[in-house]
Amino acid sequence: MKPLLTTFAVVSLMIAIAGASFLQPSVRPARADFPAASFSTDLVFQCLPGSSMLTGFGWYSSNQGPQWFDLSAFDNDFAFGSFASAGPLDSSQTGLMWEGLTPATWYFVRVNTLTQYGWSPSQTMHFYTPSDCQFQVLPQAVTSTPADCPSLSSHSLSGCVWTGRGDYDTYDIGETVNYCYYVSQPTDVRIVATKPDRTSLVVIDGFVNGTGACLGPFQANTPRGLRSVRMYGGPDGELLSETHFYVR
Repeated sequence: MKPLLTTFAVVSLMIAIAGASFLQPSVRPARADFPAASFSTDLVFQCLPGSSMLTGFGWYSSNQGPQWFDLSAFDNDFAFGSFASAGPLDSSQTGLMWEGLTPATWYFVRVNTLTQYGWSPSQTMHFYTPSDCQFQVLPQAVTSTPADCPSLSSHSLSGCVWTGRGDYDTYDIGETVNYCYYVSQPTDVRIVATKPDRTSLVVIDGFVNGTGACLGPFQANTPRGLRSVRMYGGPDGELLSETHFYVR
């Protein structure tokens, strides 16, 4: 029998997005046998106040019946009463966002599909939440200026994104990273830092008034390697600017 929803301390809120496509363009599905769902291992994380994270998941549905998304902090094959569950979800749903996970913690997730022949769980995916967020009271965002963005155009939507160091420069693990941006006109802006393991940190996602700011402090953390920081804007989410840095 399917366990009922169980809530444990690290989980505060679940937000389901039917048919969502909030992951980055490249996906690496986790293998599963039909009719089980197959996970994408490209996860999206966003820092929240109160020492927690918003995490975005995606999967490929078999469309064979209603689905339940199960999450646990225990590697015990989802023993009864040890996990939280969101469902039933529509058979076509392929994404979900979960609010309230603890940073620097291992979690285990699966999608369980109720087919006409019975339950068909996906393979379990385990992941480690990042510790990039410092979760302190942030100072007032520092305003950037057009001088920081020499390629800015006054005739069309344009912008730039940078950190406190040059493109392809290096941060040591534990160092503070601030993300700065500027746009030429009011628009929706989304800045995403993608790591070598293909997980992503969302720095900002919302409407800005046509100026800029420096956001932080964030923290350079594992995994080591290259980060690609991309800024998207406008109604179609076009790529406006890109910068990079290494963590060693």
